[in-house]
Amino acid sequence: MPPQHKILPSTNERYDEVLSVAARLIARDGFEKASIRAIAENSKLSQAGLYYYFSSKEDLLYQLQKHTFTALRNSLAARLDPELSPEQRLKLLISNHLEFFTKHMNELRVCAFEFQKLIGKYYEDVQVIRRDYFRIAHTIINEILDKKWGDSLRRPDSRRLTMYLFGTLNWIHMWLDTDRATDLDTMAEEIADMVLYGIARGDTK
Repeated sequence: MPPQHKILPSTNERYDEVLSVAARLIARDGFEKASIRAIAENSKLSQAGLYYYFSSKEDLLYQLQKHTFTALRNSLAARLDPELSPEQRLKLLISNHLEFFTKHMNELRVCAFEFQKLIGKYYEDVQVIRRDYFRIAHTIINEILDKKWGDSLRRPDSRRLTMYLFGTLNWIHMWLDTDRATDLDTMAEEIADMVLYGIARGDTK
């Protein structure tokens, strides 16, 4: 397993601040060009101080992505109510994703473009969390398909539908202007309706 750093409770806020700075610089400059020196200076730390939190630049990227995906997955798990219908849970997943990433747009860019820079155990460790988050969405999509299609041979592919959904959600950083007022509830409704209409429209041939 990748090294597990023991971040003391009193340092949690500082740790989050450093990750936020790292996300901003890596999102702006790319992983290769964003230097440890620049991250330390912008975090108002010495390089030695930065290495208190991270054993290497690769470890920083790993912890940034693991922290982001874990927070996203946990925020969704805390809000999902099994008593809700699959359609309601889909809209909740979309709302949660939009709310999280409009507040963490730099992290979204890093997770989208720099994931493949992780190697070995770093990659595997983060991939476990990504797959778990995907599994939650895939399960919801399957439940919606069950209601409409059952075991029909014309049933759409649930994995592809889930990938389409995440393709939409994860690309918002390319066009969404976070400096302008955005009605995230309306966006969530629009995306959910787009997915649901695609699932529920039936055979149009």
